[in-house]
Amino acid sequence: MRFLCLHGMGTNSAIFAVQLGPVLSRLEDAGHEFTFVDGLMECNSTEEIRSVFPGPYLCYYNSPTSELVAAAFEYVHEIIEEEGPFDGVIGFSQGAALAASMLLQSAKQHKKPLFELAIFAGASLPFDIDDESGLDEFYASMRGTKIWDNMFDGDDAIDGPLGYPRHFDPDRKPLLARYHPDKAKKMHM
Repeated sequence: MRFLCLHGMGTNSAIFAVQLGPVLSRLEDAGHEFTFVDGLMECNSTEEIRSVFPGPYLCYYNSPTSELVAAAFEYVHEIIEEEGPFDGVIGFSQGAALAASMLLQSAKQHKKPLFELAIFAGASLPFDIDDESGLDEFYASMRGTKIWDNMFDGDDAIDGPLGYPRHFDPDRKPLLARYHPDKAKKMHM
């Protein structure tokens, strides 16, 4: 089988290959192939990653806006066209959320699945590229909580909504909502 491998935010394909090393060695011995793809945007990484691995530290999108996530979709589709086909995808963190988002978008459009097998680790809920209500949903769920009270001012202020970019600007482009099983059920009723 051939696998497309998508790394997490703030790492790169070489780091992801090291992280998968013990698994890869056994699977490569069995004849499986792996193609690792770097994100196109530079971003920050954690101190733990920086202390062990050299950069560049990359991501597929640095904010979940429709434009940036759509560009990431297009980039991965280009890789699939140029280097595929791939039987499966392995994604970690942002790479997993990206792959899951692409699979769900493909299913919404009633297209043939991009992959026969998907392995996700440390993924968030995928983004719905057709739904820019992510920030509104976040605000609606947080109003009246301590997090809401401390979000924008005071000594305990946080930089941005949980699950959304730090150094967040509420006047920027709308952020995408995440797919959620309850929303999917309502869509199909």
